Amino acid sequence: MGEINKKINIGIMGMGSIAERSVLPAFLKLKDKFNIIAISTKNNKDKIPKERNGIEIYSSYEELLENRNIDAIYISLINSLHYEFNKDL
Repeated sequence: MGEINKKINIGIMGMGSIAERSVLPAFLKLKDKFNIIAISTKNNKDKIPKERNGIEIYSSYEELLENRNIDAIYISLINSLHYEFNKDL
């Protein structure tokens, strides 16, 4: 029964403008349902929130995919890269 109320651990792959303006704020508003535990970004480290509260930051997308504590990943990369990082999951 406890699993029903379990928070979903989220990883965010890429910190593009949609992640920064919409996705990250939405997950942060729903703290009772989602826990952002990791963000990976190669270029936009300045868009990562200053107050990380335990969020792990990775500089490679592969590191994020290796984190076994993540339940779901939001992919905020250009569309042409979505398949590249999903094909082996």
